[in-house]
Amino acid sequence: MKNRPAYIALRQAVIDNNYTIQQVQGATVAQAANLANVSEKDIAPYINGIKTKIIAEMKYNTDDTEMEAVKSQFLNWLNNNYPANVVEKDIENGKLKITIWPKGKP
Repeated sequence: MKNRPAYIALRQAVIDNNYTIQQVQGATVAQAANLANVSEKDIAPYINGIKTKIIAEMKYNTDDTEMEAVKSQFLNWLNNNYPANVVEKDIENGKLKITIWPKGKP
C-alpha cells in the first residue's frame, strides 16, 4: 500500500493542505483522484484502504506530538521544583521502569 503512487500522492496532498481526519474520511473517489492526480479507476479499488492508512498515520502523529508535549511539561516541572533530580530508565521484566530521585540519587 505504501508504495502505490496514488497512496503516496494522496498522503502528500493531505499533509500539504493540512486536512483533518474528518476531511479524509469524507473524501469521495473523485476528490481523492483529483488530489492524487490519478484517474478514478486507478484509486477506486484501494480508496478505503488508502484512507484508513492515512487516518491511522494522522492519529499516530497526533498522539506522538501530544506525548512529547506532556513529557516536556513534566520534565520542566521536575527541573524547576527539584533541580538536583536524577532520572533513570531501565527494563525490568520486559517493561520500561523509570526511577526518579527528586533530591539526587542516594
